[in-house]
Amino acid sequence: MPLRTLAILLLGWAAGSAAEEQAVFVVEFQPGVDPALAQWLVLAGGLRVRPHLDLLPNHLLVEGQREEVLKLAGDSEVRHIFPASPALMRGEAVRSCAGPIIGDGKIGQYIASAGNGWGQAKQGPVTVGYFIERFGEKLPGDKVREMIVRALEEWARYVEIRFVPAEDAKAPHTLNFLFGKGDHGDAYAFDGPGGVAAHAFYPAPVNPESIAGDVHFDDDENWQQATGPDFYSVALHEIGHALGLLHSDDPGAVMYPYYQTFPKLQGDDIRGIRRIYARQCIGVECAMRYSP
Repeated sequence: MPLRTLAILLLGWAAGSAAEEQAVFVVEFQPGVDPALAQWLVLAGGLRVRPHLDLLPNHLLVEGQREEVLKLAGDSEVRHIFPASPALMRGEAVRSCAGPIIGDGKIGQYIASAGNGWGQAKQGPVTVGYFIERFGEKLPGDKVREMIVRALEEWARYVEIRFVPAEDAKAPHTLNFLFGKGDHGDAYAFDGPGGVAAHAFYPAPVNPESIAGDVHFDDDENWQQATGPDFYSVALHEIGHALGLLHSDDPGAVMYPYYQTFPKLQGDDIRGIRRIYARQCIGVECAMRYSP
Protein backbone atom coordinates (compact mmCIF):
# COMPACT_ATOMS: atom_id res chain seq x y z
CA MET A 1 0.00 0.00 0.00
CA PRO A 2 1.43 3.41 -0.95
CA LEU A 3 2.59 5.50 2.00
CA ARG A 4 0.33 8.38 0.97
CA THR A 5 -2.73 6.11 1.04
CA LEU A 6 -1.70 4.66 4.40
CA ALA A 7 -1.30 8.16 5.83
CA ILE A 8 -4.77 9.16 4.63
CA LEU A 9 -6.31 6.04 6.19
CA LEU A 10 -4.54 6.67 9.49
CA LEU A 11 -5.74 10.30 9.54
CA GLY A 12 -9.29 9.17 8.82
CA TRP A 13 -9.14 6.60 11.62
CA ALA A 14 -7.82 9.20 14.09
CA ALA A 15 -10.58 11.68 13.16
CA GLY A 16 -13.22 8.99 13.59
CA SER A 17 -11.80 7.99 16.96
CA ALA A 18 -11.83 11.61 18.15
CA ALA A 19 -15.46 12.01 17.06
CA GLU A 20 -16.42 8.91 19.04
CA GLU A 21 -14.34 9.83 22.09
CA GLN A 22 -16.24 9.66 25.33
CA ALA A 23 -16.55 12.80 27.44
CA VAL A 24 -17.54 13.22 31.08
CA PHE A 25 -19.83 16.00 32.26
CA VAL A 26 -21.61 17.01 35.44
CA VAL A 27 -25.34 17.23 34.80
CA GLU A 28 -27.19 19.47 37.26
CA PHE A 29 -30.89 18.69 37.62
CA GLN A 30 -33.61 21.04 38.78
CA PRO A 31 -34.23 21.08 42.55
CA GLY A 32 -36.73 18.44 43.55
CA VAL A 33 -36.17 16.12 40.58
CA ASP A 34 -36.40 12.52 41.79
CA PRO A 35 -32.93 10.89 41.65
CA ALA A 36 -34.45 7.79 40.04
CA LEU A 37 -35.95 9.93 37.27
CA ALA A 38 -32.62 11.70 36.77
CA GLN A 39 -30.86 8.35 36.38
CA TRP A 40 -33.53 7.12 33.97
CA LEU A 41 -33.22 10.21 31.76
CA VAL A 42 -29.49 9.66 31.45
CA LEU A 43 -29.72 5.94 30.74
CA ALA A 44 -32.59 6.43 28.27
CA GLY A 45 -30.27 8.67 26.27
CA GLY A 46 -27.79 5.84 25.88
CA LEU A 47 -25.38 7.41 28.36
CA ARG A 48 -23.54 6.06 31.37
CA VAL A 49 -23.81 7.30 34.96
CA ARG A 50 -20.52 7.25 36.81
CA PRO A 51 -21.09 6.70 40.53
CA HIS A 52 -19.41 9.26 42.81
CA LEU A 53 -20.11 9.61 46.51
CA ASP A 54 -19.15 13.29 46.78
CA LEU A 55 -21.47 14.88 44.24
CA LEU A 56 -24.02 17.50 45.20
CA PRO A 57 -27.51 16.00 45.62
CA ASN A 58 -28.82 17.22 42.23
CA HIS A 59 -25.65 16.38 40.28
CA LEU A 60 -24.85 13.29 38.22
CA LEU A 61 -21.55 12.40 36.59
CA VAL A 62 -22.44 11.41 33.04
CA GLU A 63 -20.24 9.80 30.39
CA GLY A 64 -20.94 9.54 26.67
CA GLN A 65 -20.34 11.20 23.35
CA ARG A 66 -20.30 14.95 23.84
CA GLU A 67 -23.18 15.63 21.47
CA GLU A 68 -25.35 12.99 23.15
CA VAL A 69 -24.66 14.30 26.65
CA LEU A 70 -25.46 17.88 25.62
CA LYS A 71 -28.81 16.74 24.23
CA LEU A 72 -29.91 16.34 27.87
CA ALA A 73 -30.10 20.14 28.04
CA GLY A 74 -33.38 19.85 26.13
CA ASP A 75 -35.06 18.10 29.09
CA SER A 76 -36.96 20.43 31.41
CA GLU A 77 -35.62 18.50 34.39
CA VAL A 78 -32.03 19.45 33.51
CA ARG A 79 -30.77 22.76 34.85
CA HIS A 80 -27.16 22.92 33.63
CA ILE A 81 -24.36 20.82 32.10
CA PHE A 82 -20.66 21.51 32.54
CA PRO A 83 -17.35 19.61 32.14
CA ALA A 84 -16.17 17.29 34.90
CA SER A 85 -12.84 18.07 36.54
CA PRO A 86 -9.98 15.57 36.28
CA ALA A 87 -10.47 14.66 39.95
CA LEU A 88 -14.13 13.82 39.34
CA MET A 89 -13.25 11.78 36.27
CA ARG A 90 -10.66 9.82 38.25
CA GLY A 91 -13.19 9.12 40.98
CA GLU A 92 -11.14 10.89 43.64
CA ALA A 93 -12.68 12.25 46.83
CA VAL A 94 -13.76 15.87 46.36
CA ARG A 95 -15.53 18.52 48.41
CA SER A 96 -18.37 20.51 46.93
CA CYS A 97 -19.67 24.05 47.30
CA ALA A 98 -23.39 24.55 46.77
CA GLY A 99 -22.86 28.17 45.73
CA PRO A 100 -23.36 31.57 47.33
CA ILE A 101 -26.41 32.23 49.46
CA ILE A 102 -28.63 34.82 47.83
CA GLY A 103 -31.71 36.15 49.56
CA ASP A 104 -33.63 33.12 50.83
CA GLY A 105 -31.70 30.42 49.00
CA LYS A 106 -28.77 29.39 46.79
CA ILE A 107 -28.45 30.31 43.15
CA GLY A 108 -28.04 27.80 40.34
CA GLN A 109 -24.83 27.55 38.37
CA TYR A 110 -26.60 28.26 35.10
CA ILE A 111 -27.03 31.90 36.19
CA ALA A 112 -24.18 34.00 34.76
CA SER A 113 -24.42 37.00 37.09
CA ALA A 114 -26.51 38.32 39.95
CA GLY A 115 -25.26 41.79 40.71
CA ASN A 116 -22.33 44.21 40.74
CA GLY A 117 -20.54 43.00 43.85
CA TRP A 118 -19.61 45.77 46.28
CA GLY A 119 -19.13 48.38 43.60
CA GLN A 120 -21.28 49.83 40.88
CA ALA A 121 -20.34 48.01 37.71
CA LYS A 122 -16.61 48.81 37.50
CA GLN A 123 -16.96 52.46 38.51
CA GLY A 124 -13.53 52.82 40.13
CA PRO A 125 -11.93 51.72 43.41
CA VAL A 126 -13.85 49.93 46.14
CA THR A 127 -12.95 49.62 49.82
CA VAL A 128 -14.23 46.56 51.70
CA GLY A 129 -13.69 45.80 55.37
CA TYR A 130 -12.95 42.40 56.89
CA PHE A 131 -13.47 41.10 60.41
CA ILE A 132 -12.82 37.70 62.02
CA GLU A 133 -15.57 37.24 64.55
CA ARG A 134 -14.79 33.74 65.79
CA PHE A 135 -11.85 31.40 65.34
CA GLY A 136 -12.15 27.62 65.27
CA GLU A 137 -10.72 24.74 67.26
CA LYS A 138 -8.67 23.01 64.56
CA LEU A 139 -6.35 25.78 63.37
CA PRO A 140 -4.31 28.40 65.27
CA GLY A 141 -5.89 31.84 65.12
CA ASP A 142 -2.79 33.52 63.71
CA LYS A 143 -2.63 30.93 60.93
CA VAL A 144 -6.30 31.47 60.06
CA ARG A 145 -5.79 35.24 59.95
CA GLU A 146 -2.70 34.87 57.75
CA MET A 147 -4.51 32.64 55.23
CA ILE A 148 -7.61 34.86 55.09
CA VAL A 149 -5.51 37.98 54.49
CA ARG A 150 -3.47 36.15 51.85
CA ALA A 151 -6.66 35.06 50.07
CA LEU A 152 -8.05 38.61 50.17
CA GLU A 153 -4.83 40.00 48.77
CA GLU A 154 -4.88 37.46 45.95
CA TRP A 155 -8.23 38.81 44.72
CA ALA A 156 -7.01 42.40 45.18
CA ARG A 157 -4.04 41.73 42.88
CA TYR A 158 -6.29 41.93 39.85
CA VAL A 159 -8.99 44.50 40.60
CA GLU A 160 -9.37 47.80 42.44
CA ILE A 161 -10.45 46.46 45.80
CA ARG A 162 -8.74 47.57 48.98
CA PHE A 163 -9.37 45.38 52.03
CA VAL A 164 -9.09 47.07 55.43
CA PRO A 165 -9.57 45.69 58.96
CA ALA A 166 -13.02 46.53 60.34
CA GLU A 167 -13.89 47.29 63.95
CA ASP A 168 -17.31 45.65 63.88
CA ALA A 169 -18.57 42.39 62.32
CA LYS A 170 -21.82 44.11 61.31
CA ALA A 171 -20.25 47.19 59.76
CA PRO A 172 -21.41 48.06 56.21
CA HIS A 173 -19.28 46.78 53.35
CA THR A 174 -17.64 44.21 55.63
CA LEU A 175 -16.82 40.54 55.11
CA ASN A 176 -17.22 38.81 58.45
CA PHE A 177 -15.44 35.47 58.91
CA LEU A 178 -16.37 32.95 61.57
CA PHE A 179 -16.25 29.27 62.48
CA GLY A 180 -19.40 27.54 63.69
CA LYS A 181 -20.92 24.14 64.32
CA GLY A 182 -24.39 22.93 63.39
CA ASP A 183 -26.89 25.75 63.92
CA HIS A 184 -24.51 28.69 64.14
CA GLY A 185 -26.86 31.67 63.85
CA ASP A 186 -28.13 31.69 60.27
CA ALA A 187 -30.69 29.58 58.41
CA TYR A 188 -28.04 27.26 56.95
CA ALA A 189 -26.88 24.90 59.69
CA PHE A 190 -23.69 22.95 59.11
CA ASP A 191 -23.84 19.18 58.89
CA GLY A 192 -20.68 17.95 60.60
CA PRO A 193 -17.43 16.56 59.19
CA GLY A 194 -17.43 15.49 55.56
CA GLY A 195 -20.43 17.54 54.47
CA VAL A 196 -20.69 21.26 53.75
CA ALA A 197 -17.31 22.75 54.59
CA ALA A 198 -18.24 26.44 54.28
CA HIS A 199 -20.71 28.89 52.83
CA ALA A 200 -20.72 32.54 51.85
CA PHE A 201 -23.37 35.22 51.48
CA TYR A 202 -23.56 37.35 48.34
CA PRO A 203 -22.89 41.10 48.70
CA ALA A 204 -25.53 43.72 49.45
CA PRO A 205 -28.12 44.64 48.34
CA VAL A 206 -28.93 41.02 47.42
CA ASN A 207 -28.45 40.19 51.10
CA PRO A 208 -28.96 42.62 54.01
CA GLU A 209 -25.81 44.39 55.20
CA SER A 210 -25.85 42.54 58.52
CA ILE A 211 -24.85 39.29 56.78
CA ALA A 212 -23.90 40.30 53.23
CA GLY A 213 -20.43 39.09 52.29
CA ASP A 214 -20.02 36.95 55.40
CA VAL A 215 -18.10 33.68 55.16
CA HIS A 216 -18.70 30.81 57.58
CA PHE A 217 -16.58 27.67 58.05
CA ASP A 218 -17.76 24.41 59.64
CA ASP A 219 -15.69 23.95 62.78
CA ASP A 220 -16.44 20.20 62.75
CA GLU A 221 -14.23 19.75 59.68
CA ASN A 222 -10.69 18.40 60.02
CA TRP A 223 -9.20 21.53 58.55
CA GLN A 224 -5.74 21.22 57.01
CA GLN A 225 -5.46 17.52 57.91
CA ALA A 226 -4.88 14.72 55.39
CA THR A 227 -8.59 13.86 55.37
CA GLY A 228 -9.89 17.41 55.59
CA PRO A 229 -10.24 20.40 53.27
CA ASP A 230 -7.43 22.85 52.61
CA PHE A 231 -8.47 25.99 54.49
CA TYR A 232 -6.72 28.50 52.23
CA SER A 233 -8.25 27.01 49.05
CA VAL A 234 -11.75 27.01 50.55
CA ALA A 235 -11.31 30.57 51.83
CA LEU A 236 -10.08 31.74 48.42
CA HIS A 237 -13.15 30.19 46.75
CA GLU A 238 -15.69 31.50 49.28
CA ILE A 239 -14.23 35.03 49.20
CA GLY A 240 -14.94 34.94 45.46
CA HIS A 241 -18.62 34.44 46.31
CA ALA A 242 -18.48 37.14 48.99
CA LEU A 243 -17.19 39.55 46.33
CA GLY A 244 -20.00 38.71 43.91
CA LEU A 245 -18.81 35.78 41.81
CA LEU A 246 -20.90 32.73 41.08
CA HIS A 247 -19.51 29.34 40.06
CA SER A 248 -17.39 28.71 37.00
CA ASP A 249 -17.86 25.88 34.49
CA ASP A 250 -14.09 25.76 33.99
CA PRO A 251 -12.58 22.71 35.76
CA GLY A 252 -9.31 24.65 36.02
CA ALA A 253 -10.80 27.55 37.99
CA VAL A 254 -10.80 28.30 41.72
CA MET A 255 -14.53 29.04 41.37
CA TYR A 256 -15.38 25.59 39.98
CA PRO A 257 -18.15 24.15 42.22
CA TYR A 258 -15.88 21.40 43.58
CA TYR A 259 -13.04 22.80 45.67
CA GLN A 260 -9.52 22.35 44.32
CA THR A 261 -6.16 23.22 45.83
CA PHE A 262 -4.81 26.34 44.15
CA PRO A 263 -2.14 28.74 45.46
CA LYS A 264 -3.50 31.56 43.33
CA LEU A 265 -6.34 32.59 41.04
CA GLN A 266 -6.61 31.08 37.58
CA GLY A 267 -7.42 32.75 34.27
CA ASP A 268 -11.18 32.25 34.41
CA ASP A 269 -11.31 33.59 37.98
CA ILE A 270 -9.43 36.73 36.96
CA ARG A 271 -11.68 37.31 33.95
CA GLY A 272 -14.73 36.82 36.17
CA ILE A 273 -13.73 39.29 38.89
CA ARG A 274 -12.76 41.88 36.25
CA ARG A 275 -16.28 41.71 34.85
CA ILE A 276 -17.48 43.12 38.18
CA TYR A 277 -14.68 45.42 39.35
CA ALA A 278 -12.23 47.79 37.65
CA ARG A 279 -8.79 46.43 36.81
CA GLN A 280 -6.07 46.98 39.38
CA CYS A 281 -4.28 50.31 39.23
CA ILE A 282 -0.59 50.76 40.04
CA GLY A 283 1.69 53.22 41.79
CA VAL A 284 0.78 56.89 42.16
CA GLU A 285 -2.33 56.43 40.02
CA CYS A 286 -3.69 53.92 42.53
CA ALA A 287 -2.88 56.13 45.52
CA MET A 288 -4.71 59.06 43.93
CA ARG A 289 -7.80 57.00 43.21
CA TYR A 290 -8.04 55.81 46.80
CA SER A 291 -7.40 59.22 48.36
CA PRO A 292 -10.41 60.94 50.00
